[in-house]
Amino acid sequence: MLSCRYAGQGHEIEVDDVQRFGTVHEERNGFSLPQTPVEVIALRAFGERRSPVSPIELLERADAVSDQAVSGPVSVPAADHTVWIPEGWTGRPGPLGALVITEETADAAVTADAAVTADGSIGADAGVAADTDAGPSGSAPEAGNRWHGSLDSAALAVLLARLAGVADEAGAVLRRAAFSPNIKERADCSVALFTAPGELLVQAEHIPVHLGSMPAAVHAAIEAFGEEIEPGEQIVLNDPFAGGTHLNISGVAMTKAAPNKENALKFMEWLSGDHAQKIYAETNYEFPVKAGVERSELVKSWGELNPDTTPLADIATARAAALKIMETVDFDG
Repeated sequence: MLSCRYAGQGHEIEVDDVQRFGTVHEERNGFSLPQTPVEVIALRAFGERRSPVSPIELLERADAVSDQAVSGPVSVPAADHTVWIPEGWTGRPGPLGALVITEETADAAVTADAAVTADGSIGADAGVAADTDAGPSGSAPEAGNRWHGSLDSAALAVLLARLAGVADEAGAVLRRAAFSPNIKERADCSVALFTAPGELLVQAEHIPVHLGSMPAAVHAAIEAFGEEIEPGEQIVLNDPFAGGTHLNISGVAMTKAAPNKENALKFMEWLSGDHAQKIYAETNYEFPVKAGVERSELVKSWGELNPDTTPLADIATARAAALKIMETVDFDG
């Protein structure tokens, strides 16, 4: 087994053939880069032997538990987990396709402290109304694993966990596929799920400032594009008045080891030209760095810019003292 990644990424994908890496990367992360070099980070060999636990019945497909009862002893595999059902216990399908494990006794079934999903999907048209009344607990889910109706507290918890898992997994994919250290190392990113009208449905435990601004960004996107959005399309927002969290400030630098310095210099010259500076001023609401380029009406309303003239070298000399102050007041909580 080969652990591979595109040059510049920080997460590997295991494949049995380096030629299949692009295909697997696109399946998992939604894109591939045929022109980008692929790095082989590690070569692994695996061995296997029969399990000492007996008897064990392995089901061919995890979906089988969504429409039938499974009696132990049995190991039930799924896409991202394996459930062991001991002898004398039975797993039965519950709401939303969850496998409810109960112990068979003479008097009554005792529910185990476990509820696992038979598959990881929820129908896009699922309508859920949560209340405190006991909902259906022993019937099989409808075709397509979609559930319509009321849910008891346990089923609601399973639903919320599954939705949160979608957001968590999307965030993990975002970091794995990222090239920027700001995403793959600092995790300066967040993921949330919204309903079609733009209502926040569930959010992963990422950076709070992003999650707080997402509803405004989603509403701005819906207002701008509405029904024009097609499946698979993406909207990129960079407007501080439509969900942004920073006043936009752009910068560019070229390293000494840059492999294409000539084109990089041309690009930097273009960015500092009239046309690019006008784009920054009118689209990003930035203060143009080139004299003679008009500011946007919004930026003009803030008054004249009074830039700080303190040299960066002088600011750097206070860095050690600033860090001590931050540690003293427990700045990061």
